[in-house]
Amino acid sequence: IGHDIIAVLDEDSQDAIVLNHYYESNLDSYQSGTVSYPFADLSEGLHSLKIKVWDVYNNSSEDFTDFLVVADAGLILSNLMNYPNPFNDFTRIHFEHNQAGEDLNVRLDIFDFNGRKVKTISNSISNASYSNSEFVWNGTSDGGMPLNSGVYICKLTAVNSLTKEESTISTQMVLIK
Repeated sequence: IGHDIIAVLDEDSQDAIVLNHYYESNLDSYQSGTVSYPFADLSEGLHSLKIKVWDVYNNSSEDFTDFLVVADAGLILSNLMNYPNPFNDFTRIHFEHNQAGEDLNVRLDIFDFNGRKVKTISNSISNASYSNSEFVWNGTSDGGMPLNSGVYICKLTAVNSLTKEESTISTQMVLIK
C-alpha cells in the first residue's frame, strides 16, 4: 500500500498518475521491466516528468526527464551512427526515429568517397522501439566483393508504410583493411 509506480507531469503532484497497470516485467527477470503509458493531448512545448518506483525491500527510487512536444513533425530520423567506426570486418548501423510501433521501409545506400553507390541494404522494420540497430555491413559491395580501405558515406532513407512520409539522414564510416 502506498508503493505504486507514480508519474508526476510538470510538477503537478495533485494529478499524479499511477502506472502499475502499465508496467510489464522483462521476460525471465524480476529486476527490470518497461512502463508504457499513452500520454495524450499534451500541449506543445517543454514538459518535465518525474517517476517514483519501489522495490520489494521497501526502497524507493526517483528519476526525472524533460521532453519536448511538437506539432505533427512527420517522420524524423536522428542519431545515425555505426559501431565500431573505424571498422574492419563489420559495422552495426544504428539510428533512431520518432514513429515507434509504425511499419517503416528502410534503405541504406552506401557510397564511396567519389560518390559511387557501392552497396544497398533494405529492410522493413516493425517494432515498438524508437531505435534500431538491425543493420550490419561487412565492407563488401552489392556484388560481394571486398571494398578498399577508405571513407564511405551511409545514407539512410525511411518511409512510413502507411502515411508514405519519407525522411533521410547520412553519416560517414571508415573502413580499414
